[in-house]
Amino acid sequence: MHWRGSDLEGAGTLTGDEKQTFPLYPHATWPRSCRPDGADIFDIMSPDTVIRLESFDQCAERSKMKNVFTDMVLSQAGLNKFTIHGNLKIKEQINSPITLYLLYQNKKQETTEIEEDREDTRGLGLCASVLELSSVGVLVPQLVCKLSKCASKQEPGTCEYYYTYKSDRFCQALGEANMMWSSFMSKTNITRSCPILPGYYIINGAELDLSTMKSLPITPGFFKVSCSGISQKKAYFCVDVQMDIFKVKKKRRPF
Repeated sequence: MHWRGSDLEGAGTLTGDEKQTFPLYPHATWPRSCRPDGADIFDIMSPDTVIRLESFDQCAERSKMKNVFTDMVLSQAGLNKFTIHGNLKIKEQINSPITLYLLYQNKKQETTEIEEDREDTRGLGLCASVLELSSVGVLVPQLVCKLSKCASKQEPGTCEYYYTYKSDRFCQALGEANMMWSSFMSKTNITRSCPILPGYYIINGAELDLSTMKSLPITPGFFKVSCSGISQKKAYFCVDVQMDIFKVKKKRRPF
């Protein structure tokens, strides 16, 4: 990973409710105690919060996966906005889970080969099955992001588990508007829905707008985030992100 940008500094806190669901993240409910020390403190990020993206890379321990990010380069495009250049190599097609409901009826009270076949008192045999189908490739029904918080970038030994964000709507979320990845997806040749076919995808100046993260209950600090697409306990893509979140003091205007 290569980085081009500028440095800023700051800190601060706010309080919050027992649980909150945030407009930009309608499918995520965040618990009150999100800090590793269990403190009941939220910092709902305000307009003077700065998010500095330090790195965006393929997970180092999973560099030999079939689907990998390569040659990633970051550039700062504005306050809390970044552009990313690089490549995404997909060798294993990523599919959306499809749920198929089957109803079987048999009026002759005879044995069938369909599982869970049963007969009611009227001699009507019923069978209901739920199947997950994938013609080619792999289903990735869940996105899992694990956050660790560190005292600072210079103190990697201080990192502690902070929170795990899970979404069962990975494929649906790709094309949703007003998400932090929306502008990113719109400026790549990656499809904004599943299936994502095998191929070589170019990420050429795709913008990542982290200002949408201001809805999240995250206290200022240095964070390491590992996000994976999970299916049947196996990861099929993985990206590591490092970011610094801090406050900046606003200059007072002279009277």
